[in-house]
Amino acid sequence: MRTPGARAVGQKAHAPRTGKRPMKFTSRPSTTLAWKSRSKCSASSRLCSAVRGADDALSLAHNSQAKLRIQQEYKQKEKDADTQRRIQRAIVSGEVRIRKMQARDELVQKVKKTAVAKLGSKATADANAYAELLKKLIIQGLIKLNEPRVEVQCREADLPLVRKVLEPAAREYEKLILGACNESVKVEVVIADGKPLPPATAPEGNPTCAGGVKVSAKYGRIVLDNTLDARLDIAFEELMCVVFFVVRVRGRVRGRAFF
Repeated sequence: MRTPGARAVGQKAHAPRTGKRPMKFTSRPSTTLAWKSRSKCSASSRLCSAVRGADDALSLAHNSQAKLRIQQEYKQKEKDADTQRRIQRAIVSGEVRIRKMQARDELVQKVKKTAVAKLGSKATADANAYAELLKKLIIQGLIKLNEPRVEVQCREADLPLVRKVLEPAAREYEKLILGACNESVKVEVVIADGKPLPPATAPEGNPTCAGGVKVSAKYGRIVLDNTLDARLDIAFEELMCVVFFVVRVRGRVRGRAFF
């Protein structure tokens, strides 16, 4: 028989039962340590994300600035190229305009030279009509100068006709002044010695004269050019628009534009 409280040989001793369950210890990590570890990982991830975002922003900013700089350089180059094209067009247009003006002037001078040649031949074709024309030109010169003594220059070929009309021109001038101003005047009209006008035809480069006279006074200090060439110049200037129109029409007909 065993007494109460005795144990058999080889039997483990058990703790006495007191009515409370014994505490059990597990190997699970502490909740605080896990939270701290997770917090560190999330902070590190946020830091890495922030760094990557900053890098991306800087890269985007650099790319935007580079793109803007390239666009500005391209616009500037395009503007410079457009300016150069405009300059070239202006130069070409100016050269074309100059060539047109030169061609137009050449045609105008050719027309004028032809008119002078025809004027000289037609004016001297009728001796009586040419003598009357010389008389009127001398009278006009006397009225313009209004001097008591006047010298007349003419071509050598016109000397006989000029001598013939000198006295009638002086008398008619005196009558005109008397009738217009009620004043009696006397005028002396002589031919200038040794000073003839150039002939109608001459070698290239030498002066020519289609006809008419030059009237001078005060020993050559006052000169009135009343030659046919001078009168043609006056008419040519007054009819320049008509001449340009004729040249323009002829140029278009011939396939050349001068305006």
